[in-house]
Amino acid sequence: PASGIGTFSTNTPVQVPDGLLAYYCRSEMKNKNGLGIFVRYVEGDVIDANTGVLLSGTPGATYQLYYTAKAGVATESNTLVPVVESTDVSGVDGEYANFVMEGGEFVKIDGTAKLPANSAYLHLPVEIVGNATKIVIDYGIITGVDTPEVDYKTDRFDNIYNLNGQRMSEPLKGVNIINGRKVIIKR
Repeated sequence: PASGIGTFSTNTPVQVPDGLLAYYCRSEMKNKNGLGIFVRYVEGDVIDANTGVLLSGTPGATYQLYYTAKAGVATESNTLVPVVESTDVSGVDGEYANFVMEGGEFVKIDGTAKLPANSAYLHLPVEIVGNATKIVIDYGIITGVDTPEVDYKTDRFDNIYNLNGQRMSEPLKGVNIINGRKVIIKR
C-alpha cells in the first residue's frame, strides 16, 4: 500500500523477499502512557503458514512472495489473526475488540467488516483497549540507550540493624545491616 505497511497471511509458508520486513504483534499492555503494542521482527526469512504478520517495505513498491518448503519460526502470543479466506469479522468478539489496518494504523471495526483473503486483523482484549477507535504502532527500533532517566529519591531505610541484631532508627558509623544488606558507613 501507499503507506508501505500492510497485513498479510497465507495457508502456506512463504519466502520473505529482500527489501521487505515482516513483524508480528507479540503482546500488549496498558500503562500510564496508554496502550503499548510490542512489535517483534519475524526471525529468519520465512513467514510460517497461518500466521498473521505486518509487512513493511517501500511505499508503493510491489513485492513477490513465493511458496517455500521451509518452515518458518513459529510466533508466540501473536495478536494478529490470519485471514486466509475472505471472512466477515465483527468489531467486538466477546471480550475482544478487532482492528483492521487502514493507512498504516489499525482502526476498530465498526459493526462487521469483510476482510480480504491473505490479510490479518489485530485481536485485543477490551479491558486493555477500552474505548479506543484506532491504534498507532511505532515501528521504530531502539538500538541502544539514548538518554536514561534518573530517578532521584532520598534514601529510605526500612530495616536497619547493627551486627548484634538490634534494630536502629538510623544508620551509624561502622557496619550496619540495611534492608538485609551489609553496609559500611564512614563519617
